[in-house]
Amino acid sequence: MSDLVVTPNYLDQLATIENQTSAKIGSAAEVTKGISSQVWLTHGVGSEPSNIALTRVEGARRRAVEAMQGVCQDLAVKLGTAAAAYASTDEQAAGIIDKQLVAR
Repeated sequence: MSDLVVTPNYLDQLATIENQTSAKIGSAAEVTKGISSQVWLTHGVGSEPSNIALTRVEGARRRAVEAMQGVCQDLAVKLGTAAAAYASTDEQAAGIIDKQLVAR
């Protein structure tokens, strides 16, 4: 079994990836934004049942995107907090060890 090694820099890299993922999810959501309105305009009331369904699907997609972005952003914050905590712990431990060493 190998030892667990955690580095603050790696946690920061992971946080950056999560923020980038959130942005990409948002960009993907823009592709279908407003499509239900366009269908209403181009197809009119003749396809009302389909238009209503599309409006609902578009809303569900928007909520799913917001939820996924929220998860990514939350994880990015937690990873950043963990990185800061590890760095702080390392610095504190180094200070304690330095005080215990006898200079020669």
